[in-house]
Amino acid sequence: MQQAQRSNGLIQQNGIPALDQVETLLIDLMRAAEGGASRQIATLSASDLSRLRVIAQAHRCGPLLARAMDNNAVLARAQQRGLAVAREAARISYLLTEAGIAHCFLKGLALAHLAYPLPGLRPMRDLDILIAPTDLARAHALLVSKGGTMAQFADRPVLTSDAAKHLPPIHSPDQIIPVELHDRMLSADDRIPPGARQAFETALWSGLRHFPLGRTDVPIPSSAVMLLHLVLHGVHEHELDLGPLYIADIVYLLRYDPPNRSETRALASLLSMDSALKITARLLNPPEAARLADLTGFVPDASQARPTREELQTLLTLPPEGRTDFKLQVDLAQVPVHGRAGLFLRRAVKQPTVMRARWIERHGGRRRAPRGLALVAWFYGLRLRQMLKTTRSTPPHARAALLALRDGLDPR
Repeated sequence: MQQAQRSNGLIQQNGIPALDQVETLLIDLMRAAEGGASRQIATLSASDLSRLRVIAQAHRCGPLLARAMDNNAVLARAQQRGLAVAREAARISYLLTEAGIAHCFLKGLALAHLAYPLPGLRPMRDLDILIAPTDLARAHALLVSKGGTMAQFADRPVLTSDAAKHLPPIHSPDQIIPVELHDRMLSADDRIPPGARQAFETALWSGLRHFPLGRTDVPIPSSAVMLLHLVLHGVHEHELDLGPLYIADIVYLLRYDPPNRSETRALASLLSMDSALKITARLLNPPEAARLADLTGFVPDASQARPTREELQTLLTLPPEGRTDFKLQVDLAQVPVHGRAGLFLRRAVKQPTVMRARWIERHGGRRRAPRGLALVAWFYGLRLRQMLKTTRSTPPHARAALLALRDGLDPR
């Protein structure tokens, strides 16, 4: 029987401390256990409640927390924002359709309007739109003519690459939200054969559906494609650094926009993604985990297979601002000493255009960016402070959790 021990006031499972009460509440809320979570929220101290709000906001879970707490003022603001984004999406879709450019909105927009009870419950940082590669430049020029480029990305080359599947973000027509134009759904991934990635995109285009936003019918993927894309994007590409909202996306999609079973099983088999699906199932409550297994055809592992639920939850609740530096530190520790300089140069050394973009992100147009060595010194001073902050704020067991996740995706 698995042994549990207490350390620093927390229960440890396999040496991984369980989340504290506040983090546990947020995870439970994302599993859509609104009733139970609401009752527990009412028992929190003022300081814990304040911390819960801060953590929820940092992870884009603020509207769902507000719903659990019946905070109508926050919900109204979230809904207003959601409707503003929907108007922009409808306008973009109309412009692209009129220009004869095939397109498909990915992830957030479709989830917000078809899976979540209210669109405002699912915040969006940007609009992700898939465009056929042959139309990408034309779509970019059209939308830039309406909303313009974003200052912090104006110097970036308007290109995709093996590492970047979308163009630099641009403004939506009324500059409500950034827009990312993708030329493919998935990043290069050795775990998925190139032919399977192409077949997955073919399935997306052949199975497009539309939903009405105002007077515009907006194209989105089938629910089956959406589900599998969410899992691959969240587990393979982001290694759960999307935060607890990843759980809510899966749960609400399974409950309120259920995929077709035969389509989902066929695509999941094509993509050979059982490991990512099993990892996702460990984060869900039993009914949703069973539903995911039935839809996709994977056989669940033993309850304590690694990465364990505790390890996965550790990754979900890492501070958002330090995730990139945390992964870099883990990767540096995994390579021989003689290879670390090369890895650091590839991952941390940036072009002057990227340095200027970071300056604009932090200072806006209030101060002119320095030039030459002054810009380099500012940028790497900032990076060093960020990495030191990440080292202090990241729990010591997070590294083991990330390595367990990677091992789980690449079973030997």
